[in-house]
Amino acid sequence: MNRELKFYCDMDDVLCDFDKQARDWIPDYDGWNTPVEHMVDFLNSCPVEFWSEMPWMPGGKEIWEKILPYKPVLLSALPRECDDPEKFLRAKERTIIGKKAWAEKHLGEEFAKTALIVKACDKASYAHNRDCILIDDRKDNISRWNLRGGRGILHDPSAPDMTHFVIDGVITLRTKSVYKSRIW
Repeated sequence: MNRELKFYCDMDDVLCDFDKQARDWIPDYDGWNTPVEHMVDFLNSCPVEFWSEMPWMPGGKEIWEKILPYKPVLLSALPRECDDPEKFLRAKERTIIGKKAWAEKHLGEEFAKTALIVKACDKASYAHNRDCILIDDRKDNISRWNLRGGRGILHDPSAPDMTHFVIDGVITLRTKSVYKSRIW
């Protein structure tokens, strides 16, 4: 039986460097130590350029080149909702425009058109079977993906030289570091 793997790839901190962009744009940004309310407020009011002008993540191009033969789909999250529904709708629109602009500039129009920008909790709805593979930097996304029947690869953005991993002997992503990313 010839199985066809379907790759889904997160953008922020997998392909593009969200952390660097946030450090450049957000006063007092301190990664996961930044208060959630501060991040939600910023991400619900930031311009399109915050998303569209992100730099590549170290190792991001290599990940993309390895999964490119499998016609991957970008599967990236919207910011968390704020208390103001109208503000969130505007933020959602800017995020989608910005992320698709990044994709078109760096990956091509085809990938921008097919990019899925959804709530993080909704990513798992694309895990239809074991041949659906998600590369993401968040454990909660990977856990939900696996519970729905897909296979997730947890990417550690602090290890820019993503480790070697193999999926059913079909694809190998190889770099210099030791087991910082893992298949779940």
